[in-house]
Amino acid sequence: MSQAVVVTGVGFICPIGNDQAAVVESLRGLRHGLSIYPRFEKPDVPVRVAGLVKEFDAESTDPEDWTFPANYKIKREVLRGFSPHVLYAHCALT
Repeated sequence: MSQAVVVTGVGFICPIGNDQAAVVESLRGLRHGLSIYPRFEKPDVPVRVAGLVKEFDAESTDPEDWTFPANYKIKREVLRGFSPHVLYAHCALT
């Protein structure tokens, strides 16, 4: 017997927007989220573009140095246990 699945909301943290309204607007406007990625601008890197998540900076190996939109409240002791993709998922779910 299969179990029912109920979707109670939609959250986005992605290159074309960080909320439903922004993503819908980007899709309707046929806008992609690809851009030149400065770290790829090297002679030995054959790819120059990437789909970067906007308004987030999780480049540092230390989560204490990460920046993200102020409307997401995450306690520092919780943030220390996150990797960047977990940060994005957490923000999409809140």
